[in-house]
Amino acid sequence: MSDQNIPTIAGGSRPRRILTFGLLASLCLSACSPPGIKPIVASGHGSTTQLATEKGPHHNVPPYAFDTAEEAGVDQHCIAHIMAANLLTRNGSPAIEMSINDAHGAAYLSPAQGILGVFDSREIELPMQDSIEMETVSQHVTTYFTKADHIQIAQGFASDVDAIKLGWVGRDRVAGEIPVGILGFDVLGNYDVLLDMPRQRVMFFRPSGAPDCPPLSAWMKDAYQTPLLMAANGQDDLAAVFLNGHPVGMELEPGSDVSIIRRADAEAAGVDKAGLGNDDSVRTKSSSVMLGARHRFATVTIGNWHGHDFDVNIEPALFSLLGLKFFRHRKVLMAFPQGMLFFSNEHADLLPPDTTRAEPSPISSRLAITHVNEPPPPTVVTPPAPAAPAPPSPPAANHS
Repeated sequence: MSDQNIPTIAGGSRPRRILTFGLLASLCLSACSPPGIKPIVASGHGSTTQLATEKGPHHNVPPYAFDTAEEAGVDQHCIAHIMAANLLTRNGSPAIEMSINDAHGAAYLSPAQGILGVFDSREIELPMQDSIEMETVSQHVTTYFTKADHIQIAQGFASDVDAIKLGWVGRDRVAGEIPVGILGFDVLGNYDVLLDMPRQRVMFFRPSGAPDCPPLSAWMKDAYQTPLLMAANGQDDLAAVFLNGHPVGMELEPGSDVSIIRRADAEAAGVDKAGLGNDDSVRTKSSSVMLGARHRFATVTIGNWHGHDFDVNIEPALFSLLGLKFFRHRKVLMAFPQGMLFFSNEHADLLPPDTTRAEPSPISSRLAITHVNEPPPPTVVTPPAPAAPAPPSPPAANHS
């Protein structure tokens, strides 16, 4: 089977069963820790990620892209195992630079995806290994395991990394970079992920545990918070979102440009087919195309935050996603090891306008029906009828 015949799998894909350690090899990442901070060992779902500080043969440690202590809001000694990178763009789903073997490009951040995914392209084509059944947001598909000799993400690297093949990437680009992969929960779930899209940056870290440091809940000032719950696939990436007062479990997914809920969740929230009659039709592209409707809920509550006018796509999805719009104008701390989500209010970008071009998100949606506001027909002015000619004057009388 040719690699180009593998179905393209978008973000938010995961095994149909929870992987055991035997299915994924141990993933060893290395990154720079502050002086005096020893490496830690973090346990992930289905695999154990051991964090070390020694450099690998292909590992060139770049400097931090920004002041990590200032971004985190605490002293530097409170932060351990830091990887910090600028996002490639704010015009689309968050992505960072990533190297796989000798190919360099962009990697999307996709907590709802269970396993690191890699794309084939003209720059890189990894071998096919055993097949695996995956569940995307739109369907069940079969793809293949593969292995990368080494990967690098900011200051972190890994060797002999198991991954899944996502299909052929084609001409898609992220701010000019070819997509090489999607970072899934098997990597992200071992870190506290601080995503700051208004400042176009992301930071992966773990608290150092120093006794004089504040608890993680106090790192973001005036932040809202809610627990992260276990999704059906065993990942602790699910937030309870109350739509018009009805709870819906939605997995964190900035790799989707829209929030999506299953039709069953919509019905439980009081929205049936009749309630969608006036909504716009949408089509969402994942590993296949879903057709649905874009619905606006009057109120939304996540933890101790209350909002209004919350738009979601209601579609024949297999699970529900909290998409990019929630993350785009917020600072969000996805504290996966602690099972918590912290987030700010929305605020304007803190950088000049982003002029980069970003291709559609791994999960992208658009209106299926375009409304055209036609100008009113021109007013036809009927000219008045010409006046009837005056009757001729009688001939003058001849008086002799």
